[in-house]
Amino acid sequence: MDCHFCLTAQLGLRRNLSAGEMVGQVLVPLEDQRAHLVPQTNVVLMGQGEPLLNYEAVMAALRIMLDPEGWDYRRGM
Repeated sequence: MDCHFCLTAQLGLRRNLSAGEMVGQVLVPLEDQRAHLVPQTNVVLMGQGEPLLNYEAVMAALRIMLDPEGWDYRRGM
């Protein structure tokens, strides 16, 4: 989005994350904090770039995260 106030925007966009990379970025902290998690855990999509400009991959990652068969951090992933 080239926001002038954002330091990461000054680095320039190199590539978009895949759905698997997005899910992986959520799985790592969930696994690390599994014992302390409450039943509902929120995920915020943010970072360099605009998530909706990578719409297909974002939606695929959200479908995996929301699918009861996709993962369940309380049972194990």
